[in-house]
Amino acid sequence: MSDTFERVVKHFKAAEMLFKADPEGESIWAVLPGNHGSVMIFVKVEDEAMEVVAHHPLRIPENKRAALAELITRIGPRNIKSRLEMDYDEGQLMTRSRICFDPECGLVDEGVFFTIGVAVCALDCVHPAVMAILHQGKTAAEAARAFREEGESEPPHANRFNLPKPEGNVPWEELPEDKLPNN
Repeated sequence: MSDTFERVVKHFKAAEMLFKADPEGESIWAVLPGNHGSVMIFVKVEDEAMEVVAHHPLRIPENKRAALAELITRIGPRNIKSRLEMDYDEGQLMTRSRICFDPECGLVDEGVFFTIGVAVCALDCVHPAVMAILHQGKTAAEAARAFREEGESEPPHANRFNLPKPEGNVPWEELPEDKLPNN
């Protein structure tokens, strides 16, 4: 059993997550909470890499698999840290993320957390588009368009430079508005 695998197991124990470890195969099955339900993940530690596969909680019905395959083709290339996939025969939608590391040094805790988090978050992000196809009758093109529009919206912290001024006395001089750079 490698030090990296032991670190991954320690990560799951510290997070108090439900998991089952296979020390011989250096793999872990775990159930993690996502924004849209419980996500089953599979973690595999190899000599120089750790791979995480997060499985969507719903099975894709046969009559919707072609539309989901089209959705994957339309939105899949957007994310370079995680890959969206579907087992067409089984109807299983999943994301896959992978991190490579130096076997001499192993993988730090942040790398473990990041790789697992990216796989789960990517699945959470695509969930509304999947539901639009499965339950709202949207086409893959419509679902992908909505996914892109939602992803391009301004994050809540994007306007942080234009916050209202505090009331009362402030510990700094007033700056002239016309000389401030436009962020």
